[in-house]
Amino acid sequence: MKPTVFGLMLISFVLFSCQTQEGEDKEEVLLLTEQSRKIECQMEALEAQSEQVWDKTNSALEKALPDDVEAYEKSNMLKVRNADLIRMFESYHKLGDPIKVKVDLAEKMDFAMADSMRVLQTKQKRLIDSVRTLLINMPSDEQRDVVKEKIKHIQNTACTKISDHD
Repeated sequence: MKPTVFGLMLISFVLFSCQTQEGEDKEEVLLLTEQSRKIECQMEALEAQSEQVWDKTNSALEKALPDDVEAYEKSNMLKVRNADLIRMFESYHKLGDPIKVKVDLAEKMDFAMADSMRVLQTKQKRLIDSVRTLLINMPSDEQRDVVKEKIKHIQNTACTKISDHD
């Protein structure tokens, strides 16, 4: 039986479609991985920002604490990065309103950053789940291995080299 032109065209179309889909899946995995890395960098930046807020607040606290505060209480108070816990120290109540306002502001900023982190973590979980699904559905181990190597490269990219122009 001779292959017909239509049959050859159909086979070519099916093979081309499969290759195109594989390429699209690979590109989607890499795009999702890049988005996930950007989110990771955003979370790292939020963590650093939170540290800065508490460093500045605790520095101001240290300067505002009266000289008669016991050394152990002062030390313990300055290690805390939680407004509710800071307020539990007896010496907190001896402080002036300006420093209390700074503690309140740090608390509000910390809550806002924590909320942002939760949103980012949820987005990142969805992205990672999508990447896993696409990897599992890749037709060949060779293709999966190539994509996994590219994923490692993306995940090891320094945040300073991640562009944020979406």
